[in-house]
Amino acid sequence: MPVHGRPLLDYWLASIQKMGILNTIVNLHHRRREVSEYVRRPCYAARVQTFEEHDLLGTAGSLRAIANQGCASGKTLLVIHADNWSDCDLGAFVDYHRSATGRGILMTMMTFDTDAPTQCGIVETDSNNTLIGFHEKQTEPPGNRANAAVYAIEPELIDWLNQNPTVNDISTQLIPAFMGRIACWHHAGVH
Repeated sequence: MPVHGRPLLDYWLASIQKMGILNTIVNLHHRRREVSEYVRRPCYAARVQTFEEHDLLGTAGSLRAIANQGCASGKTLLVIHADNWSDCDLGAFVDYHRSATGRGILMTMMTFDTDAPTQCGIVETDSNNTLIGFHEKQTEPPGNRANAAVYAIEPELIDWLNQNPTVNDISTQLIPAFMGRIACWHHAGVH
């Protein structure tokens, strides 16, 4: 998807590189040939690996498969659904996640305010910005603060995914299982 003549993926990869992250994995399914060719460009080839998802595994299923290839074992993962545009500060997001892990948080979810709450996963948080309610694409959600599909995930959560092989979706299966252990970081800019 071009944004001002530049692929949307390029904005995300540039933001990740600016943070100093050296290893990035791009999940390939839709238009895999074009995306694969794009990330083999010299500016990305040394830092970006690809994972080909031949059969759709679901958002949590692909996360499990990628993590189990040893690409990211034992490390905090930054997971981005790169089909969204955001002008967020990924560094501030990761810093917030690191500070939240001290209170038992295993995942941090970026949020944004949406004009179309029925088309999003709507969050409810407590005074510490911990997730206490999640409403995925409901007809009458209790607000407009939405899941931005950008996550920081601790290794313990990947271990749980491995112990629960039927869990294949982040929004409908993983998030409900970790209510109270997910922090929310709000992005007030464009998403």
